Amino acid sequence: MLSLADYTSYWANLTRSNDAGIVWEKLYSIRDTYQLDDLSVDSMKALAQRLAYDDDTWCTFFKHWFVEQDYVECDLACRKSCICSILFSAWDDFVACQARINIQAADCG
Repeated sequence: MLSLADYTSYWANLTRSNDAGIVWEKLYSIRDTYQLDDLSVDSMKALAQRLAYDDDTWCTFFKHWFVEQDYVECDLACRKSCICSILFSAWDDFVACQARINIQAADCG
């Protein structure tokens, strides 16, 4: 059975690339950043729970999601939407998740 060993995200500053050519920089490795043993379904579910209830983990995720941009605000509705979209792909489950998930907004500034 095949399994995913890691997920590494890279980014490039397009403004700088116009002058100097494109330079890809490593943004993060999911295993290293979130201290995961593997990328199994169980590990990813546990990470989703950490994103929901651990503000430091959430802020790290959110910073990577916006690829090192200046602070972008994500209020409670935004955080709920993000977490529930990670946990559920079916619309009804996503909506139900937002209604029942008991989390707080995080100050990532």
